Amino acid sequence: MLPVVRTLILLAIIVAILFWQWPNIKTAAAALGDLFGWGLVFIAAAIVILIVQIKRRRLSSFVVRGNRWLG
Repeated sequence: MLPVVRTLILLAIIVAILFWQWPNIKTAAAALGDLFGWGLVFIAAAIVILIVQIKRRRLSSFVVRGNRWLG
């Protein structure tokens, strides 16, 4: 029962910090969007693809055959 309570307390703390800092988070996200533009979408997509490959344990195939995609 104790881990559930700790998880709920941690979740409440995270939600409180997000609520408290929301204007700053919004400003930072807008600044990042202005800085990177659509390039941020491509960077995020590349990070997601790498995470998926690591989770599927197929990163070695990306390393061997990744030169086709990278040019």
